[in-house]
Amino acid sequence: MSEQFNLCFSTQSRAALPIDINNKEAYKQFRKDNPHIFGSFIPAGTPFILSEPGSKSVKNLRANRPDLACALDSVNSWSQSTKRNITKMANDFGSDNTFAIAELY
Repeated sequence: MSEQFNLCFSTQSRAALPIDINNKEAYKQFRKDNPHIFGSFIPAGTPFILSEPGSKSVKNLRANRPDLACALDSVNSWSQSTKRNITKMANDFGSDNTFAIAELY
């Protein structure tokens, strides 16, 4: 079983889930990894985890990568307006430039 996953965030308002919802295994894995996402869309700026179906639980993330777990918790605690503002910056300037701005901050 793999422990690899991608930590992502939605750059679109009401983005569709990034998985095939007809694939029950992938859908179950997505829901297990992202209990903070409700419904069938992802609001702008919401972080989410993508992992392969059948991969180990991302609960190991907290033990193995506390820096990523802290960043994910921090972003989850932001207000929706802050998440939308970050998303707008990513859309306007590109993710590389947005990351560079964040490094300066």
